Amino acid sequence: MIDISQIKKDRFRYLNYLYEQAGGSLNAVYDMEELGNELGFEYNLMRNVVDYLMNEGLIEPHGLGGTIRLSHKGVKEVEQANESPDEATEHFGPIITYNIHSSGEGNIVNMGNNNVFNLSQTFDRSAIKAQTQKIKDVLGDDIFIDEDKRNEALALLTLLLAEVQAGGPSKDTIGLLLRTGSNIPSIGSLVLSLFLLIYTL
Repeated sequence: MIDISQIKKDRFRYLNYLYEQAGGSLNAVYDMEELGNELGFEYNLMRNVVDYLMNEGLIEPHGLGGTIRLSHKGVKEVEQANESPDEATEHFGPIITYNIHSSGEGNIVNMGNNNVFNLSQTFDRSAIKAQTQKIKDVLGDDIFIDEDKRNEALALLTLLLAEVQAGGPSKDTIGLLLRTGSNIPSIGSLVLSLFLLIYTL
């Protein structure tokens, strides 16, 4: 049986990752297969994901040789998901809703949509730590962030790392971090990528 939820997650992960790498630029060009490899996608999965994103106008081919770039529509889709992770975009359901509860054993259930997020049993602590550090670096470099928001985000990231080391982050910490990320444009897509490292659909 085809896992539609996983297919949708993979599509969004790819688009969000491309946005991150490009910094939201429409001019940055990337090799589609290399991006897929960096996400751990096998060739056929990468090809299916890219075909869908191209057909929907979220990414565009650039010349020959399998290079792609973001489209204006793709940028808007990712930024909308970052700004309002509890609301659906045109192509993707809500990343998370805040009306969530634990169903035991680390499972997190979205009450507002059909997505069920489960704490990954094999999450990579080193990858989570690296992504968290990337977010901290961006927070330190962004001169436009309100100092209170910066401090709140840094405190949540520190708490998240402690919880990950202890076995797994709490739903409350994840929810707060997603809300905070949605209010700080420079880290929104990075926070979503961090979420996708910890939880699986």
